[in-house]
Amino acid sequence: VYNGGNTTTVAFTTDRSGGTTSYSWTNDTPSIGLAATGSGDIPAFTAVNSTMAPVTATITVTPQFTFGGLSCDGPPETFTITVDDGVPVTNAGLDQEICASLSTTLTANDPLGGTGLWSQVSGPGTILFGDASAYNTSASSTIYGTYVLRWSVSYGGTTSTDDVIITFNEDPVQAAAGSDQDICGTLSATLEGIAHSYQGGTAPAASTRQWTYVSGPDTSPVFSDASSPTSTLTVSTSGSYVFRWTETNGNCVRTDEVSIDLSDIPNVSGGPDQEVCYGESVTLSGTGDGTISWDQGVINGTPFIPTQTGEYHVSVLNGSGCSNSDTVVVTVNPIPDADAGPDQEVC
Repeated sequence: VYNGGNTTTVAFTTDRSGGTTSYSWTNDTPSIGLAATGSGDIPAFTAVNSTMAPVTATITVTPQFTFGGLSCDGPPETFTITVDDGVPVTNAGLDQEICASLSTTLTANDPLGGTGLWSQVSGPGTILFGDASAYNTSASSTIYGTYVLRWSVSYGGTTSTDDVIITFNEDPVQAAAGSDQDICGTLSATLEGIAHSYQGGTAPAASTRQWTYVSGPDTSPVFSDASSPTSTLTVSTSGSYVFRWTETNGNCVRTDEVSIDLSDIPNVSGGPDQEVCYGESVTLSGTGDGTISWDQGVINGTPFIPTQTGEYHVSVLNGSGCSNSDTVVVTVNPIPDADAGPDQEVC
């Protein structure tokens, strides 16, 4: 207890039955505000310490058991009462960092007979205390950010204070890496990530956003701006890649991954142009890095009879959805007419 603080009654009990138990006690330091001797329970009193250092009094309690007219003293027990000097010890508790919540429980020291009071020193919003006089009260706000709170303890006209930092971090739950992409014929892509929209419209100064490489044949991709959700990335080798978008706000961290498939344009060839006579068949045989298909109902490698000169288009589609095409011209020549002239008769 502190100088000027009020103690509580010290009540004595026993497990003996069948008689009565009384108590007498002595105090070796009456200057703390408690009498030198007494009987029964020790009453509440106002603690006194006129020095600049803690004062400790030893209390000796002797029980006496009476039964059938016979009284016996039991072994004495001792305990101490320490009265600290006039400056109360104040501890506002450990600093706290809280993710995705706007409330917490404070953990200051119990004023132990003194009076305590919480107050707000700084912060972007207003702190609401469940009970500003309770050392373990709740504290809440409607705005995320960093707050400084003060715990003040008063004893006998003297007050001491201690501050605690409480940081309420907004959880960047909207952070996303965007849709997977299949891209043909290029070694770059524009990512389609989504950045979290923070309360108030501005990201906290300490928050970070970052693209990182996860997997793929080029282990050192280049981002135009790794902190932008819509950064352009460039690699040196085609293939399948995975990239991670991370948003960090204090102890709140959100990540999401996206797959980017960068494929080469597949090779395709329909073969050389062809020339046939009317009524003759032609066979078109395309080759390429994927599935081959022709227009006009032509089946690859199967003979057919064209009826007129024209272009035939062959396409190839690979497993990444990339395609390419080629054109073959088939010339159909008409059958020439032959005229040997009239029949002749000679002698």
